[in-house]
Amino acid sequence: MPGMIVLGINETHCATAAILRDGRIVGCASEERFTRLKNDAGYPRLAVDALLKQCGIAPSQIDVVALSGARAASREWLNRVLHDEGYVKEYYGVSWPSPRRALEKKMRKWGAKFGLIDASRGKFGISQPERLAFVTDHLGIARERIVCLDHHTCHAAAAYYGSGFQGREALVLTNDNSGDGLCATASTGRAGTLARHEATPSAPGSLGAFYSFVTLALGMKFGEHEYKVMGMAPYASEKYATRAEEVLREVFDLEESRPARFRWRKPGERYALLLKATLGLRFDAVAGGAQRLLEDTLLRWTRLMHERYGGTRLALGGGVFMNVKANMLIAEEDWVEELFAFPSCGDESNAVGAAYLGYLEECGRRGVVGTPSPSVPPISATRSRTRTRRRSSARAGWRDATRSPSTTGSTRRSPSSSCPTAWSRAARGAWNSERAPSATGRSSPIPPIIGWCRSSTG
Repeated sequence: MPGMIVLGINETHCATAAILRDGRIVGCASEERFTRLKNDAGYPRLAVDALLKQCGIAPSQIDVVALSGARAASREWLNRVLHDEGYVKEYYGVSWPSPRRALEKKMRKWGAKFGLIDASRGKFGISQPERLAFVTDHLGIARERIVCLDHHTCHAAAAYYGSGFQGREALVLTNDNSGDGLCATASTGRAGTLARHEATPSAPGSLGAFYSFVTLALGMKFGEHEYKVMGMAPYASEKYATRAEEVLREVFDLEESRPARFRWRKPGERYALLLKATLGLRFDAVAGGAQRLLEDTLLRWTRLMHERYGGTRLALGGGVFMNVKANMLIAEEDWVEELFAFPSCGDESNAVGAAYLGYLEECGRRGVVGTPSPSVPPISATRSRTRTRRRSSARAGWRDATRSPSTTGSTRRSPSSSCPTAWSRAARGAWNSERAPSATGRSSPIPPIIGWCRSSTG
């Protein structure tokens, strides 16, 4: 539809804005690029201003503003839990457990259940009127033109409509820490529709939270340094990585129910559970065991979703799918014909997903058929059917995969890369030729303005 402009916004960590014009994403920027605060959260005012200026769009020309998430937390709390070291330790229970702490936690949990106190000290959201006021006061847009969309549906929309599958049927999977009370979903994408089959609640546990707590237990930043754990994993010996995987599996695993659930298998605070389980194991062994558990659990869950709902094309979204080593193993499954993992598919991608959904919703309201398009020509080409690396050799080859080509003769796989890892060589070459330099000097698979989005290393 000519002339339709949608502004998509993500307000969680790494707040991001995206502009969609006539079904195609034309710009995307993260607030952290302008405030210089890593993973800056809240309404991305500076990013919105930069995008509108770059794209030559006046606020009055925006047809719809699409916000990702049914509700929003406050910017102050989101940034505090990311950057205030003292509060982070208190919030995530970075200490040995004590009877007093356990009692306080139980009392707070029951108080929150009956609406008497906050679930966690210092954690609070903002009301919906306050949330919408950030948009209306900034852009002068009527509240009737603002829509709020489900977190995981935004992840799914970014993955499917951004894939280049061009409306062909695909199994769309999302997996992250938590968003709107969920940590994973399975849907079928077909043309302009996404039909959700099942959704996994995040309360019993999530694969994203498990990996982040391992990151925290290794002395790094929750929600930011997970890529370092993936990078350390290859340095663990098979013996100790296996031992670490075994003890971690006693704490966390997949439950193949309906819906499938990721569950902490022991009660207690997560940080303390992991410390006890890995006591006596070296840091690289813990990283290796956590990576093995994540790969195995994510692969089992993906197979389960395929068995239940079919699909030979995969579109993947959500922060867990930034783990490219796990993506590689999924792509090597015999039933997978095509795979697309949205580049930098954490919450920043939800600005793109919200823009796609807002566009389709507005098209439906106007009685026209929406035609969402990827921001670049399709890059999820059918992969080579030759299996160059099976699951067993992938694990054994971790160490070689992280060395330079001069010492191993193999191509180095960057742990920060978020492109699908199982394309054919020709497809990867085509993807590389499409990339444009970003504002940080790194390459980006989308137009230069979108290069302002965060890189996929956090």
